[in-house]
Amino acid sequence: MPLPVCDHPDQIRLLPLGGHNEVGMNLLVMEHQGALLLFDCGARFADSGTPGVGRLLPEISWLHQRRADICGLLLSHGHEDHIGALPWLYAELGAPPLFGAPFTLELARRNGVAQKSTPDLDRHAVAPGETFTCGPFVIEALSISHSIPANYGWIVRCAAGILVHSGDFRLDPAAPAGQRTDLARLARLADEEVLVLLADSTNAGQQGGATSSDQVARQLQRQLAETPGMVVLSTFASHLTRLQQAFSAARNNNRRVALLGASLIDSCALASQQGLLSSPPGLVVPPEELARLPRAQRLLLASGCQGEPQGALARLAGGAWPALALQTTDSVLLSARAIPGNELALQRLAHRIGQQGARLLTPAEIPDLHSSGHAGATELRLLHALVRPRYLVPTHGHAGLRQQQALLAQTDGHEPGHCLLLDNGQAVRLSRHGSQRETTLSCPPRLYGPAGEPQSETALRQRRRLAHQGLLIARLRRPPATAKPWQVQLVGRGLWDAGTLAAARLRQLTEALEQELTSVRPETPTATVEALVQRCLKRHCKRQLLGTPLLVILFDDEVHLDSQ
Repeated sequence: MPLPVCDHPDQIRLLPLGGHNEVGMNLLVMEHQGALLLFDCGARFADSGTPGVGRLLPEISWLHQRRADICGLLLSHGHEDHIGALPWLYAELGAPPLFGAPFTLELARRNGVAQKSTPDLDRHAVAPGETFTCGPFVIEALSISHSIPANYGWIVRCAAGILVHSGDFRLDPAAPAGQRTDLARLARLADEEVLVLLADSTNAGQQGGATSSDQVARQLQRQLAETPGMVVLSTFASHLTRLQQAFSAARNNNRRVALLGASLIDSCALASQQGLLSSPPGLVVPPEELARLPRAQRLLLASGCQGEPQGALARLAGGAWPALALQTTDSVLLSARAIPGNELALQRLAHRIGQQGARLLTPAEIPDLHSSGHAGATELRLLHALVRPRYLVPTHGHAGLRQQQALLAQTDGHEPGHCLLLDNGQAVRLSRHGSQRETTLSCPPRLYGPAGEPQSETALRQRRRLAHQGLLIARLRRPPATAKPWQVQLVGRGLWDAGTLAAARLRQLTEALEQELTSVRPETPTATVEALVQRCLKRHCKRQLLGTPLLVILFDDEVHLDSQ
């Protein structure tokens, strides 16, 4: 085991396994007196740099031999980057008890059902301000404002001291009642000498604070009042505050509302069941009924705010619902920030909306269209000042974002040596007497395909080469006797345009390979011939293509892939 048990009564260990080299995939381990407490278990969706991969999950191999020591898993809220890995990793973690808000726990359960995950979740609902014991830890759920209701930070007490974990947070005094950050509780903690604060770094580089939610409400009212035709609003299905604001704006402007997108419909249904979303009777109608109303009386809420090709908004722009087709009097409002990696998809979406003649408005043109659920620099500095921790561990973000939060704290007088920047796999022991970094574990993310199947790094490397360099297949047949030449056939895909040039280049490669094989005897081991063929083809491809395609070598019905 690369890390010994942390069993000293005055020490805690912190070990991030996800969320410290990226935005997303959050998973943090806290250890005290040999007991492990986990914070979140999230996924990260793939981007253009990971072709064929659906999602990335934390690597938890280190926990395999410590499963019996896991006393609990705290879920801050129901976003995918905090609960999305549970369908794959929960059983592997030993099915620990889950603690969180009822809404969060139900989202976790439904996520498992949607991914056809079978293990029952050991769920324990916690109310804001409630305190409970889990192993050697006494834990308090802290009400925190975010873009989803029932969002918690955590106050964890143990013999070594007090840990405060913000989770995803912002300080929005205009947040709905019951969803505001409990600043008074945070301020009282400063009198108890907090050992360590872990704080969300997602918007650490944003000067000032995030747009207030009441500013967004006023902007939605304005857009619905001024648009002469149909209004389409797209946001995250979990952004219930925004959806409630849309319901209110529709009611005030004599518009009816219809929902498009399975995730949006499911989220609204669950939130309504739990009293987190409300609308007067008759406000929400089926899409076919909305289509019969005058355009000035329509508000369409659609999922797919990141430009996903199968999202409801992209399909609407592509004509999937002819009765609701966009027209020149209509406005499409995107109330969401672009997640890095989705820029091209959003550009394609904007093009399709423009082709229909509708007006597209985004936060880039009208900042008040969206309010981030993450704290900006001003809010982070206020959090630091309220809690006054001995140690600060910036979390939830890649190295640049975490470094920006550390610099904010140091500007306000926090000791540089007490701002701990931990990458995924970097363990640190903390006590009132000091900190000690430990061995860094190797924990590259696990890769899973779109259908949830495990993927390998080798397959990902091959896809990248196939996408950027193309494919070259070499078919070889051993000669029956030494006097006969090897038979060689080359087939290329994605190397050159079809035609005379491609045929000539393949002919040159074939002749070069045949020449290389003239001195190779038929009984030569396959591995030796394969290495020679790879060297020859790579050498000549680099001259012609300035790179090496993915090579597939066939020996008499045997397939050999170049795995580099």
